[in-house]
Amino acid sequence: MYQSSAFAMPSAEAGRGITEGHLPEFTYSRVGNPTVGVLEKRLAAQGSCIGAACLGSEMGAISNALRR
Repeated sequence: MYQSSAFAMPSAEAGRGITEGHLPEFTYSRVGNPTVGVLEKRLAAQGSCIGAACLGSEMGAISNALRR
């Protein structure tokens, strides 16, 4: 389990690549973190789905559903 709210960036260029979605890393725990990533992958595999999204609150779930 990772108990972190922010993750260190090796360089400014790497941080930019991560933020723009070019590199598969984490920037901020509320946006995504390794522990939640493992949970999402396991839930998707259990349900034979292509993906899953775990959110921190009901309002986050509603906002995520309406945004799609």
